[in-house]
Parts: sequence; structure tokens; C-alpha cells
Amino acid sequence: MKLQTLTPLWTGGLDGKMEHIHAAGLIGSLRWWYEALVRGLGGQACDPTDHSTEHACNFDAEQYEKAAGLPQRARLRAAGLCDACQLFGATGWRRRFRLDAMMGQGAAAWPGDQPINLRPHDRTRGWYLQPGWMGELALTLIGEEQAIGQVAALLLFLEQWGGLGAKQQFGYGAFRLDLQEQAALNRRASFMLPGGQQPRGALPDLRDFTFFQVRFRPARPEWWAQVDGIRQVRQRPDQWQSLTRLAQQGAVPVNAALKNHWRYGQPWPSREIEAWLFGILRGDIRLRSKVNPGWAVRAADGSWHITGWAWLPRDAESRPHYDAVVGQMCRLLGERAGWQSTLNLVGAVQSLEITLTNGLDAWNAVARQVSGGIG
Repeated sequence: MKLQTLTPLWTGGLDGKMEHIHAAGLIGSLRWWYEALVRGLGGQACDPTDHSTEHACNFDAEQYEKAAGLPQRARLRAAGLCDACQLFGATGWRRRFRLDAMMGQGAAAWPGDQPINLRPHDRTRGWYLQPGWMGELALTLIGEEQAIGQVAALLLFLEQWGGLGAKQQFGYGAFRLDLQEQAALNRRASFMLPGGQQPRGALPDLRDFTFFQVRFRPARPEWWAQVDGIRQVRQRPDQWQSLTRLAQQGAVPVNAALKNHWRYGQPWPSREIEAWLFGILRGDIRLRSKVNPGWAVRAADGSWHITGWAWLPRDAESRPHYDAVVGQMCRLLGERAGWQSTLNLVGAVQSLEITLTNGLDAWNAVARQVSGGIG
């Protein structure tokens, strides 16, 4: 299948360069989202980064043989594999599909290997964006029919609400399938992912996700040039030229301004809650942001859209303030005035629509759009 990147794709590389597509980077992102989906449906998905014997999945061939009378999923469970590892592989059990990726027509998102620094007003560090790659990407999936169907369904979901590759917290990896490719995936897609009655835990779970999308039609073509964090780049001509070229191609990194507004412009209960929501990198403390807006992307009709997601689990850090914090975050995501002011659209927008969708509702909506529905 062929897809077109809408924002830079990043799959890793040496010295901040991405000279070719690393399939492992694509598979890692597919697995992350698949685990969240499986957990959201009540299935089992281990944490593949936890290598302790207690939590890691390891295929036990002897137990697999002993469970010969069970359905395949239950048999693999008995052999020590969670639902995610049954598809993506684990020690002693190979991945059920192969993914090959090849760059088509395209290029680095901007020349050189220097990052663009988006530093909003009063920020000392800001956000650093690596060049990544933009263009056409050819993917080939080879494997078992059921596995191909599940990955196809996952790709259809990620086209609407997620992305591919690393740095998705910076808005990277958004993509679009053309209608012909989408129809081909629809025919193969299987939305019958493994489910169950597993309770929520501390790992990403679609039940704890809120997806959001803002569609707007600006009155001025250069609306983006005064967005906080972007306008300061004018002082760096080479980087400004790169941003201008990106905007002309229909991609603007507005997510730094949005995160800055949500993080520093609001009265959060504590610095700990602020770090829990938006991440922190300090010494040995490393937390990723749980609120991740994408870039502004221009559609064929001239309108723009921003798609993103917030993963807000009820864990030890959030539990004392959970209802208030989640309520406040969802109000911010749905606040028209905040979007307008942050995107430099006050008095200069023809239309602006905001959609908030629960994680499972987003998955089910994509399934309903596909011929055959959820099954």
C-alpha cells in the first residue's frame, strides 16, 4: 500500500538524521497503539519494556502442546503469551507478519540536520523539532490472513486518530491513504480484536483516551506566521524559510503553542499534576506528555485541521485530583476561545469546529465506516 505523510515521519537515525525508513520504528508504534486498543477492549497486553521474568511474555512450547484442545488464542495464553505478543511476537514466538517499508518520492522535511526550535514567549528552552522525512511511503505487509486483517484495521484507525513512527508526542507521523488504498485496506481489515474483562491499569488503555479534532477555515492565508513560538523563528532566516515552505505544503507545527497555552496558562493544582499531564525531563525523572496535539494540516478544500489525543489514566499521581484535572483538561480541549487565541484566529476565522471523542467510540466509529462494520 502507498501512503502520504502529512507531517514529518521519524523512525530513528544516527546524529539526528533519518536517512532511511527503519521498519522497527514503524512496528514499535504499531505495537504501542495495538496494546492500547487491546487493553481498551478488555484484552491482555503486557509491557514489552518490562523485562522482568514476572511480567515478560515468553512462549512455552511444552504448555502450548498440553493445551492442544483449546482455541488458538486460549492455547497461546496458556503458553505464556498476552494478546499483543500473540500478534507482535515475544521470546520463542515470532511476529505473525512482516512489514517492509520503502521511501517513494519525498525528501527531508527541511534541509540539513539542525532542529527547529519553537520557543514561545517567556520560555527558556521550548520545543526542538528534528527534520524527519515527508513524502510517499510504500508499505508491504506479508503474513497470516488474520494478522494482516488486524494490522489493516489498526492502520485505518491510525490514519484518522494516530500516526506512525516515533515522536508522535510532537505531532510527527500523521499520514493519509488515497481512496484506492483505503478501499483495499477496508476489504482486508478485521476489527475483531481480542477483548475480555481485564480492568484498567497503569499502561495506555483506549478507555482512558480522549481524541480531539479541530477544523477551521482561517480568513488570512498567513494566519500561522504570528502563532506564539513560530513568530519568534523570524529571527532565524534559514529556519523561517523552512517553516514557510512547510506551511506552503500544508503543515504547520502549532502544537508547541497549544502545549504552552495549556500547560503554563492554567491554574493546575500542583507542579506534580502539571508534569503528569505535560511531561518532564529532569535528572532521572522522565515523563512523557499525556496530552498530544498534532500539527495543523491543510485539507484539499483549503480548511485546516488539528488532530490529537489525551491519555488520562487514573493512577497514583492523578487519583487525588482526577475528576477536577480531567474535567479541566477536557474543558480546555473544547474551549473555542482558547483555540482561537492560541492559533492567532481571533476575529480572523470563517469557521471553527471542535470534536471530542472517547477512545472506544473513536475505534467503533472507524469500524462502522468500513464495510462489514465491527462484525
